[in-house]
Amino acid sequence: MRKGRRLLLRWIGGIVGTLALGLAAMALVGTAVERAHSATVTRVHPAAPEEVWARLAAVEEFPRWRTGVAGVEVRERDGDRVVAWTETTGFGPMPLRVVESDRPRLLVGRIDADDLGFGGTWTYRLEPEETGTRLSITEDGVIENPLFRFLSRFVFGYEKTLRAYQDDLARSFAGGGAAGR
Repeated sequence: MRKGRRLLLRWIGGIVGTLALGLAAMALVGTAVERAHSATVTRVHPAAPEEVWARLAAVEEFPRWRTGVAGVEVRERDGDRVVAWTETTGFGPMPLRVVESDRPRLLVGRIDADDLGFGGTWTYRLEPEETGTRLSITEDGVIENPLFRFLSRFVFGYEKTLRAYQDDLARSFAGGGAAGR
């Protein structure tokens, strides 16, 4: 019985050691990945620029069409425009703020916190097209943690969240709500 227990402990120790070594290797590689990144995803939506703009600016409606957004708390308004809000997702609260707005052509928002270990801006550029509106979303982000830099660069990709946003927006214009809701 003791021999079996020792063998089990060796296996467990080997597995834990291998996982720790793997995480350390990912963090080491992550130190070589730039803290800052930029990614853009463009899509044409079958709606006029004013309609697309209205959807982007109506942050209180995000839970209806954006996957993973469970709630929105408005923190600040400028007249009837929301300029600061907090989105609640499975990852917790995310404070955001509009930093530039030129209706219906340009909207720039940023993460409104310095203590998250990441940050950056999202720039939404809207251009009229024959069939609707060309929306380009650019994320200019910063990731402090080397392990998260590794995962973002090599596992998830910088464009994953941008693609999901564009997919959700397209679904909302097609009459559907957020996927999985």
